[in-house]
Amino acid sequence: MSSPNRFRTIALAAGMLAASVQAQAQAQVPGPSADPACFPEAAAIPGWGPAMRRTVVVHDPEVFRQADFSLARTLGAIVRSNGLEDSGGERVALLQSMVRSFARDTFVNGEGGLVTVADPRPNEAALDPAAMLQSTGKDGFRPVAVFNRLDLAPDDWSNCGEHRIVYAKGDGSDRSDRMTLIFEAKLRNPGGRKHACRPIAQFWDGLSAPGLTSSDLARRLAAFFYAGDLDGDGSSDLPGGGAVIQALHLGQEVGQVRGNLFMANPGDHPWQLREWRVASGADNAPVFVATTVKENPHPALYEPDGPATPAEQVRQRQDFLGALIGQAAANLTELDRAAAPVDRGRLLAELGAGFPGRFDSFVSISHDIPAAVDDPVRRGTGNSMLLRSLEARLAGLSRPDRCHITPEQLLNRAGAMSCGGCHQFSVGKEIAPQVRWPAALGRFVHVDEKGDLSPALEDHFLPERRRGLTRYLAETAIPLASTAPVATAAGSSPVSLLLRRLPEATTRRDRLELLRGAEEAAAAERRREAARPGAFTPFRRSH
Repeated sequence: MSSPNRFRTIALAAGMLAASVQAQAQAQVPGPSADPACFPEAAAIPGWGPAMRRTVVVHDPEVFRQADFSLARTLGAIVRSNGLEDSGGERVALLQSMVRSFARDTFVNGEGGLVTVADPRPNEAALDPAAMLQSTGKDGFRPVAVFNRLDLAPDDWSNCGEHRIVYAKGDGSDRSDRMTLIFEAKLRNPGGRKHACRPIAQFWDGLSAPGLTSSDLARRLAAFFYAGDLDGDGSSDLPGGGAVIQALHLGQEVGQVRGNLFMANPGDHPWQLREWRVASGADNAPVFVATTVKENPHPALYEPDGPATPAEQVRQRQDFLGALIGQAAANLTELDRAAAPVDRGRLLAELGAGFPGRFDSFVSISHDIPAAVDDPVRRGTGNSMLLRSLEARLAGLSRPDRCHITPEQLLNRAGAMSCGGCHQFSVGKEIAPQVRWPAALGRFVHVDEKGDLSPALEDHFLPERRRGLTRYLAETAIPLASTAPVATAAGSSPVSLLLRRLPEATTRRDRLELLRGAEEAAAAERRREAARPGAFTPFRRSH
């Protein structure tokens, strides 16, 4: 049997199996509910306001006027971290490596050989890197926001999440001449200890302190991003050492840089997002290398096979279908199946698909036009086997006590996880009964050239990130000793237990908390000892 026929036979069998499972499941599981209590609105955060919001985002233009967060400084930090002497020429050369990638029209995913035929970007390819490094002019890039994404730390705590600087081209007055760059530095955590990220969380939490001026914020943030300094002593306090902005945090080991490109009439060149990592080129000079856009499966993978579909594409689609209806569907419905129902704040913030990287494309198209549709629902509309398989899979994953989502809602979730979907084509789409994906700013960006934030950030993502920061600080707090009696083995008194935890303390504040707890525990022990009949009194009267 030829390969195409063999894979079509497998597909037909999978479809028949899915239909059988679906029929059984429909007899046991109720249909989708319209109950808004499926994912109720999140409760308000006590004290939520501008000061607390600074712990997850700073976007006040005055802050960026008080300290140097320029694109030139960021590129210079990358150059120095690679062991080279910083210079204007090195910065231009580094940025030029990104600009050159805009002229390419074909990219190959090294993990699985998937080919992305990309729309060339002639306007972006014509940019002058020297002009981009200026803080003025229509082609100059300006800092507009910094973000705390500690919430992106993985379960194994191999890193402490991402900490981002966003740059925007020009002032945004020309709506067909816009571009943003986001430096998403992912902080290494070599020991993998959850507690080791606590100093970073405390740094961000400290930005909510009353009385902080724009100058104070600028000074603290600049020290954090460009020196890794968390406490103002001039030295790095990060688990992996060095500064936040360095080559290792932007793709050499972890992290990336993303670009949002819309320097054209979308009918000619649709809005799209791309991604780069920093690598070492000739003579150890850092370069930007185009890489796949994560969580962005090639949209053609959602489509059905046709009679003339090459065998390799059939294989890739079948491989993708297995991943989608398998682990990705389980990941996308994890919160639907949680032990206790969750609110929509967590649903929106914690959704994830976890698609294997071998399926990722090199571009994510935001503009929803017929010539360039990345929306999984529209791509998969004619794929009856995909829809039947998803329906059967969802029936098997559903809980009788919860609302049930449809295949279209699951595909909307998958689309919202992509860059283009989160920014544009998934906006307003239903991802659960009466729950829709929130809006970007002007239906495209989440932070614009003036630093204004999207409704999605303001109303959903930022509050949830603050809740996550609060939970993390509570989970990693070092408890003070109780004054109540504690039964311990010899050599394991409350005092000794607290003192043995001193090596875990990664900040001066934590060490002081431990020492104060040890002092309180020792005083409590002395009071209990003194209260015992016949206790020895460790002092004598003066006469």
